[in-house]
Amino acid sequence: MATIFSRSSLWRSGAKVHAGVVDAGYQGAMGAMLEVKNTHGITLYKDAKLAQIVFQELGEYVEGYSGIYQSSTSSVGRSGTGNPHSK
Repeated sequence: MATIFSRSSLWRSGAKVHAGVVDAGYQGAMGAMLEVKNTHGITLYKDAKLAQIVFQELGEYVEGYSGIYQSSTSSVGRSGTGNPHSK
């Protein structure tokens, strides 16, 4: 299991990454939303580090994730349209 957090340098620039918890056993693409609150905007440079992932060790065995997004190659849904129900 893991959680994705904004890097503090991004936060100090007036932006934030919104992401969620990564279920234990999940494999595939991940996505997040970048929210810019700085009224002057921000500049993103190639290879800029925007977020960090923190893994938590689980104290007991859990059944790993096996839902519809397992092994996805796109963070916008199974079909690439943003609609998770499209095939």
